[in-house]
Amino acid sequence: CVATWGHFSSASRRSPNSWSNSSEKDAVPTRKASAPAPRRFGGGMSVVGIDLGFLNCYIAVARSGGIETIANEYSDRCTPACISLGSRTRAIGNAAKSQIVTNVRNTIHGFKKLHGRSFDDPIVQTERIRLPYELQKMPNGSAGVKVRYLEEERP
Repeated sequence: CVATWGHFSSASRRSPNSWSNSSEKDAVPTRKASAPAPRRFGGGMSVVGIDLGFLNCYIAVARSGGIETIANEYSDRCTPACISLGSRTRAIGNAAKSQIVTNVRNTIHGFKKLHGRSFDDPIVQTERIRLPYELQKMPNGSAGVKVRYLEEERP
């Protein structure tokens, strides 16, 4: 339950920190200046949820009217989890997915199963054979992706 202070009927509005003089039952105390403002739920509050899936990502907003999945710049409700690096450009989502055929070595997809794993992990070594891009061992021992960006090799 959230207490709301400072709400009077229009006939009994008074200055802050005062009581209504109309009658005892109509008297509602106002919020004191030093007290924190109460939060009202449901009115103007929204919650954003982000689903970082293996193949696709979704963003949804929960408002008082329900849950709405936000569309991306292509009017799709799901965005591919894909990154493409060109000689001078970067692309993410749908734009990157369209470059899988033409830029296969520098378009990274399906990388979330490798996130947080060490390079020597058996799952990483099994997936390494199947991926079109090259994995390499990072200085901290984790798995990294080797790409060519701005005319040089980068981990």
